[in-house]
Amino acid sequence: MLQEAVIIILLFINLSISDVILTKPEDIHSKDLPEHIVLGMMIINIRKEPTISSKFKADIDMMMESILSWSSGTPLHFIVITDGRSVREAEKVLRDTISKCVSLGVIRKRRTKRKLRIPKMKMTFVDIKDITDGNEEFINAMKSNTDKGILSSKYNEKYFHDLFYLGPVYHNKFINLEKFIFLDVDLIFQTDIKKLENQFSKFDLPGGSCIGAGPDLSPHYLHKLKEYRKENPGTVFGDPGRFQGFNTGVTLYHLECLRNNAVYNEYLQPDKVSSLIRKFKFKITLGDQDWFTLLGFEDPSLFHPLGCEYNAQTSMQYLTIKEYKEVFHKYNYCVMPHEMMVQHRNGCGPKVENCQKPEGEEK
Repeated sequence: MLQEAVIIILLFINLSISDVILTKPEDIHSKDLPEHIVLGMMIINIRKEPTISSKFKADIDMMMESILSWSSGTPLHFIVITDGRSVREAEKVLRDTISKCVSLGVIRKRRTKRKLRIPKMKMTFVDIKDITDGNEEFINAMKSNTDKGILSSKYNEKYFHDLFYLGPVYHNKFINLEKFIFLDVDLIFQTDIKKLENQFSKFDLPGGSCIGAGPDLSPHYLHKLKEYRKENPGTVFGDPGRFQGFNTGVTLYHLECLRNNAVYNEYLQPDKVSSLIRKFKFKITLGDQDWFTLLGFEDPSLFHPLGCEYNAQTSMQYLTIKEYKEVFHKYNYCVMPHEMMVQHRNGCGPKVENCQKPEGEEK
């Protein structure tokens, strides 16, 4: 059984990781691997601890196992954004988790007699500096509009790291990629990732819809828009439905569409960044997710609404806040559990009691 697993890992997985070379984003070409689904993720040890946390590693294990177990065999190209300090550990984490997933798959195949379809996989590592270079003005504009109050919690200081502001500018760095899907690592797939890739075919590209994102399944933006809604009674922004805000844990970027969209690129100008955020009267606390949400209010045509089943979040945080308890279900209900395609284990949950903090601890 072990020998069979090793053979599959070496011969069938075709995992292209050699000397952990950092590749320039412009050197990654769609035409080189046209049959691959391109997936992006971040692996950076932003707290500069001795090693990546065990929880982060466990999250990657669960996500990769779910992707591979549901695979129909379509080749996958993972683009991992990292840095010089983290790249070797990132490579090791991915190599270990994929080897583990394949071995478990072989064992399950033996027990269930189900056909095992391990896809060909390629891993490409990109230095975050190669993405931030040339985008400093945009990143600084975003940071200058970020709520400094979030630094009161050590768990929120990460939202001042450059990696949380890169989504809007991927298209002008990965200039030879047509499209990719960017994933948080706290996801569990319950379907073939090819179904998610197929959502690109639903984009209204001639109409300028270049980004696919699902709703934030909480009244988070109802809360953030308090001042704006007070000054603009009757607004739909923050209401449950089309304008409840985005969650970018699963985001589809049609990069070629974005490069050709003059309207979108105008919004990247630093003065436009600041004026958009000022208009809606709250400071950023969740990096580029907040900016995408505000841009979706301002110009909905730029976005394809991704079904909530492709980003079904489990956080119950707002259900514990008295002010939002009565409306939470209007934002949170998505589909029946068996209809979820991708579960997103964000925040606290999936039970309310997971969100209760000891008395005296800041909520």
